[in-house]
Amino acid sequence: MENQKLHAKLAEAVKRNAKGVEILRDWLGSGGVPVDRKQAELRSLYCVPCPMNERISWRSVFKVSVAKAIIQQERIRTGAEMVLTLDKELGICSACGCYLRLKLWTPLKHILDHTSSDDLGELDEKCWILKELKHERANDLH
Repeated sequence: MENQKLHAKLAEAVKRNAKGVEILRDWLGSGGVPVDRKQAELRSLYCVPCPMNERISWRSVFKVSVAKAIIQQERIRTGAEMVLTLDKELGICSACGCYLRLKLWTPLKHILDHTSSDDLGELDEKCWILKELKHERANDLH
């Protein structure tokens, strides 16, 4: 039920943005479906204490073209009420360079499709991405 409400709010937020589908594809992958709130909240518990969580303004870090994309994605995220308990504690990951308030909602497959093995090696050993990847690989063996 929670996921259905989230998807409905996300669809409504996308309708209010002319490039909504394109923005979702860049952010969430071809399916345009975020992970559920419970998973995003769990991920945030890893990011907040992580030494790679740089609590700096994303506006001062990203180039104009990237900043514009983030602004559009943020409008959709907040319009869909995809806000996490620890959002104010999240910044930019210094390992991957991602804006964490958006990244935490991104499906693992989309992340892995756009992350090199070298970049994975830069992540903190306690990163949720590595934990989810390990879990996924263990499930593939069964």
